[in-house]
Amino acid sequence: MKAQAIKYLNNLVTDETTKKEIDLIDFIKKCVREYAEEEKKPVVEWENYFEKLWKLYARKTEKQLAKKTFEHKIRGLNDEDCRKKCNGIYILQMKYMKECEENGTEMQYIKHYSSWLNANIPNSPHYKGR
Repeated sequence: MKAQAIKYLNNLVTDETTKKEIDLIDFIKKCVREYAEEEKKPVVEWENYFEKLWKLYARKTEKQLAKKTFEHKIRGLNDEDCRKKCNGIYILQMKYMKECEENGTEMQYIKHYSSWLNANIPNSPHYKGR
């Protein structure tokens, strides 16, 4: 896909192309290359964090919805901010699990993970809805 886009952009340049147009085409090619490099990066660590936190949560229902909700909470954060937010989620989650245990909360009354996340963790500022 990247190669096709670059080839198409190269074909736009003719003898009649102005310097301004060439600069714009070069800029677009640079953006295409950078985007392609971003796509090659490994999966962000948030999926690993989710799996670890999911294992610690008592009520394991609706995992895909929980994963999607979790992603909304950390989407677009850099690695350091993601790590900090996940640590915060961990602390709050452990408090909730301890509270449920101390109160003898039956499994059916423990919130689904996605509901708990929505009630306790703000969305990432980069999340703009569906």
